[in-house]
Amino acid sequence: MGFDRYRTRAIFAAAIAMAFVTLSFPARAAVTIFAASSITEIMETLADNFSRNTGIDVSVVPAGSATLAQQIAAGAPADIFVSANKEWISYVRDKAGFGQGVELFGNQLALIAPAGSTITIAKLSDLGQIVEGKRLAMGNPAYVPAGIYGREALKKIGIWDKVKPWIAPAANVRAALNLVLYGAAELGIVYKTDAMIKGVRIVLPIDPALHDKISYIGALAPKATAEAKQFFSYLQGKQAMQTAAKMGYLTTSNAD
Repeated sequence: MGFDRYRTRAIFAAAIAMAFVTLSFPARAAVTIFAASSITEIMETLADNFSRNTGIDVSVVPAGSATLAQQIAAGAPADIFVSANKEWISYVRDKAGFGQGVELFGNQLALIAPAGSTITIAKLSDLGQIVEGKRLAMGNPAYVPAGIYGREALKKIGIWDKVKPWIAPAANVRAALNLVLYGAAELGIVYKTDAMIKGVRIVLPIDPALHDKISYIGALAPKATAEAKQFFSYLQGKQAMQTAAKMGYLTTSNAD
Protein backbone atom coordinates (compact mmCIF):
# COMPACT_ATOMS: atom_id res chain seq x y z
CA MET A 1 0.00 0.00 0.00
CA GLY A 2 3.02 2.30 -0.44
CA PHE A 3 3.52 2.41 3.29
CA ASP A 4 7.30 2.93 3.08
CA ARG A 5 6.78 6.39 1.58
CA TYR A 6 4.29 7.26 4.29
CA ARG A 7 6.47 5.75 6.99
CA THR A 8 9.35 8.03 5.95
CA ARG A 9 7.07 11.00 6.43
CA ALA A 10 5.89 9.52 9.70
CA ILE A 11 9.43 9.22 11.05
CA PHE A 12 10.02 12.90 10.28
CA ALA A 13 6.68 13.92 11.76
CA ALA A 14 7.17 11.81 14.85
CA ALA A 15 10.68 13.13 15.34
CA ILE A 16 9.34 16.68 15.33
CA ALA A 17 6.55 15.71 17.69
CA MET A 18 9.03 14.13 20.07
CA ALA A 19 10.89 17.44 20.26
CA PHE A 20 7.78 19.02 21.75
CA VAL A 21 5.94 16.12 23.40
CA THR A 22 7.33 13.70 25.95
CA LEU A 23 5.37 10.62 26.85
CA SER A 24 4.41 10.41 30.49
CA PHE A 25 6.04 7.30 31.90
CA PRO A 26 4.69 5.94 35.19
CA ALA A 27 7.01 4.61 37.86
CA ARG A 28 8.58 1.48 36.43
CA ALA A 29 6.15 -1.39 36.84
CA ALA A 30 6.82 -5.11 36.47
CA VAL A 31 5.33 -4.86 32.97
CA THR A 32 5.09 -1.77 30.75
CA ILE A 33 2.92 -1.94 27.66
CA PHE A 34 2.98 0.70 24.93
CA ALA A 35 -0.49 0.69 23.36
CA ALA A 36 -2.12 2.57 20.50
CA SER A 37 -4.36 5.35 21.82
CA SER A 38 -7.48 3.71 20.40
CA ILE A 39 -7.14 0.80 22.82
CA THR A 40 -6.37 2.74 25.98
CA GLU A 41 -9.50 1.66 27.85
CA ILE A 42 -9.38 -2.02 26.97
CA MET A 43 -5.67 -2.29 27.73
CA GLU A 44 -6.15 -0.60 31.10
CA THR A 45 -9.08 -2.92 31.83
CA LEU A 46 -7.08 -6.02 30.89
CA ALA A 47 -4.06 -4.78 32.86
CA ASP A 48 -6.21 -4.22 35.95
CA ASN A 49 -7.84 -7.65 35.63
CA PHE A 50 -4.46 -9.34 35.24
CA SER A 51 -2.95 -7.44 38.16
CA ARG A 52 -5.83 -8.37 40.48
CA ASN A 53 -5.44 -12.04 39.62
CA THR A 54 -1.65 -12.26 39.71
CA GLY A 55 -0.38 -9.38 41.85
CA ILE A 56 1.84 -8.31 38.94
CA ASP A 57 1.76 -4.55 38.30
CA VAL A 58 1.16 -3.53 34.68
CA SER A 59 1.47 0.03 33.40
CA VAL A 60 -0.16 1.13 30.13
CA VAL A 61 1.44 3.97 28.14
CA PRO A 62 -0.97 5.11 25.39
CA ALA A 63 -0.14 7.32 22.40
CA GLY A 64 -0.20 7.25 18.61
CA SER A 65 1.48 4.19 17.09
CA ALA A 66 4.07 6.28 15.25
CA THR A 67 5.09 8.13 18.42
CA LEU A 68 5.31 4.91 20.43
CA ALA A 69 7.34 3.13 17.77
CA GLN A 70 9.80 6.04 17.63
CA GLN A 71 10.09 6.06 21.41
CA ILE A 72 10.80 2.33 21.42
CA ALA A 73 13.44 2.73 18.70
CA ALA A 74 15.03 5.45 20.86
CA GLY A 75 15.25 3.07 23.82
CA ALA A 76 12.02 3.67 25.76
CA PRO A 77 11.35 0.92 28.35
CA ALA A 78 8.51 -1.01 26.72
CA ASP A 79 8.01 -4.71 27.38
CA ILE A 80 5.11 -5.04 24.93
CA PHE A 81 3.99 -2.93 21.98
CA VAL A 82 0.45 -3.13 20.56
CA SER A 83 -0.49 -1.32 17.35
CA ALA A 84 -3.27 -1.48 14.77
CA ASN A 85 -0.73 -1.48 11.95
CA LYS A 86 1.64 -4.33 11.15
CA GLU A 87 4.13 -1.94 9.58
CA TRP A 88 4.82 -0.27 12.92
CA ILE A 89 5.23 -3.72 14.47
CA SER A 90 7.78 -4.49 11.76
CA TYR A 91 9.46 -1.18 12.49
CA VAL A 92 10.09 -1.97 16.17
CA ARG A 93 11.18 -5.44 15.20
CA ASP A 94 13.78 -4.00 12.82
CA LYS A 95 14.88 -1.12 15.04
CA ALA A 96 14.59 -2.59 18.53
CA GLY A 97 14.61 -6.35 18.12
CA PHE A 98 10.98 -6.93 19.13
CA GLY A 99 9.50 -10.34 18.42
CA GLN A 100 7.08 -11.54 15.79
CA GLY A 101 3.70 -9.80 15.97
CA VAL A 102 0.67 -11.73 17.21
CA GLU A 103 -2.91 -10.76 16.32
CA LEU A 104 -4.96 -10.06 19.44
CA PHE A 105 -8.34 -8.67 18.36
CA GLY A 106 -9.86 -6.52 15.64
CA ASN A 107 -11.96 -3.45 14.99
CA GLN A 108 -14.06 -1.69 12.36
CA LEU A 109 -14.23 1.84 10.98
CA ALA A 110 -17.22 4.14 11.27
CA LEU A 111 -18.17 7.54 9.94
CA ILE A 112 -19.28 9.70 12.86
CA ALA A 113 -20.82 13.10 13.59
CA PRO A 114 -21.64 15.05 16.75
CA ALA A 115 -24.63 13.57 18.57
CA GLY A 116 -26.79 16.59 17.72
CA SER A 117 -25.89 16.63 14.04
CA THR A 118 -28.62 16.11 11.45
CA ILE A 119 -26.23 14.84 8.77
CA THR A 120 -27.34 11.59 7.16
CA ILE A 121 -25.47 9.53 4.57
CA ALA A 122 -27.02 6.54 2.84
CA LYS A 123 -23.79 5.23 1.33
CA LEU A 124 -20.14 6.13 1.74
CA SER A 125 -19.77 7.29 -1.85
CA ASP A 126 -22.12 10.19 -1.00
CA LEU A 127 -19.47 11.58 1.32
CA GLY A 128 -17.66 13.12 -1.65
CA GLN A 129 -20.47 15.68 -2.06
CA ILE A 130 -21.65 15.98 1.55
CA VAL A 131 -18.21 16.79 2.96
CA GLU A 132 -17.74 19.92 0.82
CA GLY A 133 -17.34 22.96 3.03
CA LYS A 134 -17.04 20.80 6.15
CA ARG A 135 -14.21 19.26 8.12
CA LEU A 136 -13.63 15.50 8.13
CA ALA A 137 -11.51 14.50 11.11
CA MET A 138 -9.38 11.39 10.78
CA GLY A 139 -6.01 10.13 11.89
CA ASN A 140 -3.26 11.52 9.68
CA PRO A 141 -3.27 9.11 6.72
CA ALA A 142 0.49 9.45 6.42
CA TYR A 143 1.17 7.43 9.56
CA VAL A 144 -1.89 6.89 11.83
CA PRO A 145 -3.30 3.37 11.32
CA ALA A 146 -6.96 4.47 11.44
CA GLY A 147 -6.19 7.17 8.91
CA ILE A 148 -4.38 4.74 6.64
CA TYR A 149 -7.37 2.39 6.70
CA GLY A 150 -9.75 5.30 6.12
CA ARG A 151 -7.77 6.58 3.16
CA GLU A 152 -7.72 3.09 1.70
CA ALA A 153 -11.52 2.83 1.94
CA LEU A 154 -12.08 6.25 0.37
CA LYS A 155 -9.68 5.44 -2.45
CA LYS A 156 -11.37 2.10 -3.03
CA ILE A 157 -14.68 3.81 -3.81
CA GLY A 158 -13.03 6.58 -5.83
CA ILE A 159 -13.74 9.64 -3.66
CA TRP A 160 -10.38 10.25 -2.00
CA ASP A 161 -9.47 13.20 -4.23
CA LYS A 162 -12.83 14.86 -3.50
CA VAL A 163 -12.56 14.30 0.24
CA LYS A 164 -8.87 15.08 0.74
CA PRO A 165 -9.17 18.92 0.75
CA TRP A 166 -11.63 18.77 3.65
CA ILE A 167 -9.64 16.43 5.90
CA ALA A 168 -8.57 17.63 9.34
CA PRO A 169 -5.61 15.28 10.02
CA ALA A 170 -5.06 14.33 13.66
CA ALA A 171 -2.03 12.93 15.46
CA ASN A 172 -3.99 9.84 16.51
CA VAL A 173 -7.51 8.48 16.25
CA ARG A 174 -8.53 9.76 19.67
CA ALA A 175 -7.55 13.28 18.63
CA ALA A 176 -9.76 12.85 15.56
CA LEU A 177 -12.61 11.69 17.79
CA ASN A 178 -12.21 14.76 20.00
CA LEU A 179 -12.42 17.10 17.01
CA VAL A 180 -15.90 15.72 16.34
CA LEU A 181 -16.88 15.42 19.98
CA TYR A 182 -16.13 19.08 20.68
CA GLY A 183 -17.60 20.40 17.43
CA ALA A 184 -14.37 21.31 15.65
CA ALA A 185 -15.26 18.92 12.80
CA GLU A 186 -18.66 18.02 11.38
CA LEU A 187 -17.66 14.47 10.46
CA GLY A 188 -14.98 11.98 11.36
CA ILE A 189 -13.65 8.54 10.57
CA VAL A 190 -12.68 6.58 13.68
CA TYR A 191 -12.83 3.05 15.00
CA LYS A 192 -16.27 1.76 15.87
CA THR A 193 -15.22 1.27 19.49
CA ASP A 194 -14.20 4.95 19.69
CA ALA A 195 -17.73 5.95 18.68
CA MET A 196 -19.28 4.17 21.66
CA ILE A 197 -19.29 7.30 23.81
CA LYS A 198 -21.81 10.04 24.52
CA GLY A 199 -21.51 13.10 22.34
CA VAL A 200 -21.03 11.40 18.98
CA ARG A 201 -23.12 9.08 16.86
CA ILE A 202 -22.36 6.66 14.06
CA VAL A 203 -23.60 8.07 10.76
CA LEU A 204 -22.51 5.06 8.73
CA PRO A 205 -20.48 1.92 9.43
CA ILE A 206 -17.69 1.51 6.86
CA ASP A 207 -17.65 -1.78 4.99
CA PRO A 208 -14.56 -3.78 6.14
CA ALA A 209 -14.19 -5.06 2.56
CA LEU A 210 -13.02 -1.58 1.54
CA HIS A 211 -9.74 -1.79 3.44
CA ASP A 212 -7.21 -4.19 4.88
CA LYS A 213 -8.25 -6.15 7.93
CA ILE A 214 -7.96 -4.09 11.12
CA SER A 215 -6.09 -6.11 13.70
CA TYR A 216 -4.38 -5.05 16.89
CA ILE A 217 -1.02 -6.75 16.89
CA GLY A 218 1.18 -7.26 19.92
CA ALA A 219 4.91 -7.89 20.08
CA LEU A 220 7.31 -8.65 22.93
CA ALA A 221 10.56 -6.85 23.66
CA PRO A 222 13.73 -8.90 23.04
CA LYS A 223 14.53 -9.08 26.77
CA ALA A 224 10.99 -9.51 28.01
CA THR A 225 10.73 -10.68 31.58
CA ALA A 226 8.80 -13.72 32.72
CA GLU A 227 6.07 -11.35 33.98
CA ALA A 228 5.83 -9.64 30.58
CA LYS A 229 5.58 -13.00 28.82
CA GLN A 230 2.86 -14.04 31.26
CA PHE A 231 0.83 -10.90 30.54
CA PHE A 232 1.36 -11.29 26.79
CA SER A 233 0.03 -14.83 27.02
CA TYR A 234 -2.95 -13.56 29.02
CA LEU A 235 -3.76 -11.05 26.25
CA GLN A 236 -4.16 -13.97 23.85
CA GLY A 237 -6.32 -16.04 26.19
CA LYS A 238 -10.04 -16.70 26.48
CA GLN A 239 -10.69 -14.31 29.36
CA ALA A 240 -9.07 -11.37 27.53
CA MET A 241 -10.99 -12.20 24.36
CA GLN A 242 -14.28 -12.25 26.24
CA THR A 243 -13.51 -8.84 27.73
CA ALA A 244 -12.58 -7.49 24.30
CA ALA A 245 -15.82 -8.74 22.77
CA LYS A 246 -17.87 -7.10 25.54
CA MET A 247 -16.14 -3.80 24.78
CA GLY A 248 -17.04 -3.99 21.09
CA TYR A 249 -13.88 -5.43 19.59
CA LEU A 250 -13.82 -8.26 17.09
CA THR A 251 -12.48 -11.57 18.30
CA THR A 252 -12.48 -15.09 16.91
CA SER A 253 -15.85 -15.64 18.59
CA ASN A 254 -17.68 -12.61 17.14
CA ALA A 255 -15.81 -11.82 13.91
CA ASP A 256 -18.65 -13.17 11.79
